[in-house]
Amino acid sequence: VLKIIKTRLERGDKITDEVSGITYDIKSFRNFVNTNFSSYITSQVFDAPDKAEKVYFSLEATEDGHAYNMVMASSSKNKTYKWISSLSERFSLVEMIATGIVYLKDNRTDTYQPFISGNGKYCRYDVEKGQIVEL
Repeated sequence: VLKIIKTRLERGDKITDEVSGITYDIKSFRNFVNTNFSSYITSQVFDAPDKAEKVYFSLEATEDGHAYNMVMASSSKNKTYKWISSLSERFSLVEMIATGIVYLKDNRTDTYQPFISGNGKYCRYDVEKGQIVEL
């Protein structure tokens, strides 16, 4: 999704965030991605494929279920995604820790799509209620 937005901005489209009302150009969008996402995500969107950050993920058990841990080449660990629930053998719900936004992970293709409510809004996971709620 972020790559699609970047491509649209590069061709001159103006994109307005419905929640914040901010209209992005390519420079302000890059700043938004740098501020709100990990360096891994930023590199995947803006760097050439051969220059993008290379990381590996491990799944570790936690008190609340499982957490995806991003394991850098230097073996340092930074949590990126927190596992919420498996929907099926193919799909899982995960939360991006940096933003709190819930994503649908396709385990077959190893891709992530934001979980969007029926009202078209991003969602977060409310641990106390055990529910996904709109932001």
